[in-house]
Amino acid sequence: MCTLIFALRIMLFLGNLLKTQVSATRILMTAFTMVLVLNLQRVIPEVITASFEIRLFHYLHISVLEKRHVVEPIDCSFACLQNVFCVSFNAAAVADGKGKYWCELLSRNMHSDAAKLAANYQSHHYSLSQNSCGGEICSSQGKCRAISSRDGPFECVCHPGYVGKHCEIAAPECLNHKVLSEPDRHISYGRGQKEDSSLIPGWYRFQSYLYEKMLNYSVGHHKCHSDLTGWLKGSHPSIENGIVDREVCFFGYNNCCYRRVHVRVRKCNGFYVYFLKPSPPGNFRYCAV
Repeated sequence: MCTLIFALRIMLFLGNLLKTQVSATRILMTAFTMVLVLNLQRVIPEVITASFEIRLFHYLHISVLEKRHVVEPIDCSFACLQNVFCVSFNAAAVADGKGKYWCELLSRNMHSDAAKLAANYQSHHYSLSQNSCGGEICSSQGKCRAISSRDGPFECVCHPGYVGKHCEIAAPECLNHKVLSEPDRHISYGRGQKEDSSLIPGWYRFQSYLYEKMLNYSVGHHKCHSDLTGWLKGSHPSIENGIVDREVCFFGYNNCCYRRVHVRVRKCNGFYVYFLKPSPPGNFRYCAV
């Protein structure tokens, strides 16, 4: 309880500070985002902090994600941290006739659009600090982005071909791979004569409106528009697991693993890639879900 009261006092102090005309052109504000909100009572099982750089009496002229009116300017910081696209906001320098402040949530900040930041005696501009990413820095292969999450207010968005919490892992196969997109690879399709015996060895991604990864459990035979259905034996890896070795089993003749093929699997950002070899001769096919 004492911690909560102290945090609220800091919020009120910073809110009142913005009502005064200060000579400094930039200050730092710490915003405490409430993880759970029930009616008017804010319950805080965990406190998340984020730093905002403030440019007093300035306005960033870019498209607005959302505009709202709040009791205190610090409430805009709560709204920004709860919006996955928000990285900055403009807020009124003084309250209106009803005692409220307008604020505009923005998807870019004063660093990315410095030329659009202009002096304005009616507003202040707030940008999420660039040197914080949940307390750690993204690598040069990633970009820090604000999120609303119990894991922290930031995440690293990786450039193509890189993965990891800080985009520190080079994964060229996540960028350079072929795509298997035939709808009839899905297990909802029945018997057929499709096969993968002519598949060129390499990295592949399963991507269709019907599926997103290789089947990883046995469904019997006569599926995926083939006779002997291929399924990944073992679980899919996490990003931290890197590239893992797996087997693909082909169901046939009442045997869930009538034939086997060695494959490799990596998790990329939001999808998986597989190093596949040609299937055995005949109606053997890799299936997807």
